[in-house]
Amino acid sequence: MNNQDFRTAPERAVPLEAEHLLRVSGPARLRAVRGHLWLTVDGQTDDHVLVPGDQFVLGADAGALVQAIFAPACVVVAEAAAQAWPERIARALRGATRRLALHRLWPATRRP
Repeated sequence: MNNQDFRTAPERAVPLEAEHLLRVSGPARLRAVRGHLWLTVDGQTDDHVLVPGDQFVLGADAGALVQAIFAPACVVVAEAAAQAWPERIARALRGATRRLALHRLWPATRRP
């Protein structure tokens, strides 16, 4: 098994032989362009399979292993710093949704 360590450049196509691993550090946007890719994000229990056209955004503090499965594959790795704002908005919306749910459950927690 051949392992590569990859730090994000502005954008780079990385060919992978079957069963080879690629280490990626965030923030990064991964896009499958050929073959099937198995993606394991550090600290997460769910893995992801990417097929050509699929994308995955890796957070700023995250790391991941990308593996070509079944046959050679290619993944484009790009910096995702410009895409940090959607992640912040999504996090804020999740927090607001949780607060709204708490207010509905416990009306006494509402502020005047």
